[in-house]
Amino acid sequence: MNETGRLPVRRHRRPRCPDCTLHADLCACASLPRVPTPVEWVVVRHAGDALRPTSTGRLVAAMLPGTRLVTFGRRDGAFDDSALRAPGVAIRLLFPDESAEVLSAAHLQGPTRLRLVLLDGTWRQASRMRHRISALQGMPVVRLPPGAPSTWSIRRPDRPERLCTIETAIRVVALCGLDAEARAMWEAMKWIEARLMYMRGCRPRPPSLEEVRAALAATPSPWRALPIGAG
Repeated sequence: MNETGRLPVRRHRRPRCPDCTLHADLCACASLPRVPTPVEWVVVRHAGDALRPTSTGRLVAAMLPGTRLVTFGRRDGAFDDSALRAPGVAIRLLFPDESAEVLSAAHLQGPTRLRLVLLDGTWRQASRMRHRISALQGMPVVRLPPGAPSTWSIRRPDRPERLCTIETAIRVVALCGLDAEARAMWEAMKWIEARLMYMRGCRPRPPSLEEVRAALAATPSPWRALPIGAG
């Protein structure tokens, strides 16, 4: 600490990629899968979590083309909720509320196009956004079918069934019947996780995507436990 009693400011921070948040020389963006889906996606992220490398909402936007990524709680302007209002579109908040209807293939195959809203932040921030954003008031809520616990080790949830934002999106992709695409997204997520662990000093070197895929080859996809009929 310095004489003021505060920790010294780091003067030589390594630049990070603004999309995957890895160090620029470790950027994973060019190798991330891009998966078109029959679902429209909106990620509402909390301003307090937007710059943290542990936030995975940006990975949803990177892997699912057309995702709308909006920030709530910014001090420099009002929240734009236009993505949460659209005539002729079935908009649903995807949130692990026990009273919510379970998301099923029927929702994804309905005559009206489905738009799913994901809240990105800590669980406390997500709960606050749910109650403070007026456009979410009265919006129908759906939740994922019961399944395996989270495999994202960077940020541990207080309850194992609570998934990070990218995991939630991956399981919806699997629910759409896109099992191979969901698997590719999950492997990419685990690759980024491994590189973040390297950045934290927990691994001797940053692994390649191929190395991560090989390490996961014998591991079943986490959504295999979901009653979705995927292979």
